[in-house]
Amino acid sequence: MITIQDLARECEVSIATISRAFSPNGRINPETKEKILKKAQELHYVPNTVARSLQGRQTHSVGLIVPEISNSFYISAIQKMEAQYRDKGYRIVIGFYQQGTSNEAEIIYDMHSSRVDALLFSPTDRSSEKILKQYFPPNHVLQLFSKHYEEYSSLCFDDIRGTELATEYLIGKGHTRIMYFGEQERSVGYQRVMAAHKLSTDGLLYASRRLDAYDAETCIVATRPTAILAIAKWSERIVSALNRLHLRFPDDIGLLVYDDVEWASMFDVTAVGHPLEEVAERSANILLHILNQKEHFTPIHELAMPFITERKSVPSIHRIQTAI
Repeated sequence: MITIQDLARECEVSIATISRAFSPNGRINPETKEKILKKAQELHYVPNTVARSLQGRQTHSVGLIVPEISNSFYISAIQKMEAQYRDKGYRIVIGFYQQGTSNEAEIIYDMHSSRVDALLFSPTDRSSEKILKQYFPPNHVLQLFSKHYEEYSSLCFDDIRGTELATEYLIGKGHTRIMYFGEQERSVGYQRVMAAHKLSTDGLLYASRRLDAYDAETCIVATRPTAILAIAKWSERIVSALNRLHLRFPDDIGLLVYDDVEWASMFDVTAVGHPLEEVAERSANILLHILNQKEHFTPIHELAMPFITERKSVPSIHRIQTAI
């Protein structure tokens, strides 16, 4: 591997001159700079930007921790954020954890070891509180999508409002037997709207952190819903259950997915969407703002509003023939 010392010898200049040649603001004769860059290309020299930035105690990198790399929502979010942060001069270092291989605390430590300037993550609870506070000061952390720490800034989606919008949409189509599949936290909006319309949720509320296809099939047979509201990470299992029951959407049942994942658009499924471009930009602005707060830090807590992306998977109730 070619080092900066090797390149300096080849170009017959000092190491400091080499450093200035690769610095955007380095003061150097244009001809000398051109000579150095040409030789660097010939020798396949790559400047150690991380080592150089550590001398200034900054790596211009941000750690982004997500809990489920297989979730297409996070893939979309990562793509938007990577582009936004790159435009602002930061690179994204991605880490993810999953049950049985690693946990949140381990990834937080790995991010600290990688010398990231700040941390973006979606906490599932406060189990990593000790290591988080040990390695990252409050103005170097931004919670995304979920919030469990009041002392750290956050930018989340208003998921309760999202389930309210989704439930109102289904009721507006004439549905009164609406089955909810998702986490307990988001179900608040569903329950609130159903209660406001004096509609029963008995047997129709499946609020849990886990779901298998058998659970979904059993619930659908037992409750006979005319429409289903399901979080994205369970939606494929819901569709599998519907297929086994020979139920098709929108002919036999309505389907609305929470999170506008790629497959939803491919199969014309109505979904709760999120402004990912806006969130990527807002997160970068918030993080850069709090990083500059050296004293008297005050955490920032903001919400992004979801919206309904209407497609063709939710028919009006008069079109549905009971098929279960």
